[in-house]
Amino acid sequence: MGKGIAKHFAFIYPEMYAQYRSLCERKLFDIRCLWLYKTPHKWILNFLTKKHWRNPSNVEHIDAGLKKFVETYAQKQITSISFPLLGCGNGGLNWETEVQPLIERYLKPLPIDIFIHVVDLLTPPEDGRFLPATRGLVAPLGSVAPPGATDSPAPDRGTGDPGQSSP
Repeated sequence: MGKGIAKHFAFIYPEMYAQYRSLCERKLFDIRCLWLYKTPHKWILNFLTKKHWRNPSNVEHIDAGLKKFVETYAQKQITSISFPLLGCGNGGLNWETEVQPLIERYLKPLPIDIFIHVVDLLTPPEDGRFLPATRGLVAPLGSVAPPGATDSPAPDRGTGDPGQSSP
């Protein structure tokens, strides 16, 4: 959680970040694992796209994570989800040629609501520190929509449940 949207979430959810670090240091959270952090009003699915925050994202990691999501979303009682453009910001992957085809292959058949956060990856955030989590909201899976002009409200804080990690 060193840059981009991951750093933004670490700032907003410091408790989640502390648990995330602990899980990583104990080697309990790695590629192909999904960790569901729950607050009273929001659940955040932690999904690794790279081994180290300084490395580029790896499309094989996204493939493995999406496969794991498809296998476990019902067990985790996920009835809707919103994804960022996985690995496409600081991770360096191309949305249209590398990530979108995987997202559509794995997620389109699911019987839940799935949204993709559309952000302008070429415009730096105003403060120079964080990629806005939801500057351009949300396009239903399969549609292409330009970034919107509204910001989402600040996320709620809560406690996570590291027992929800699924290796």
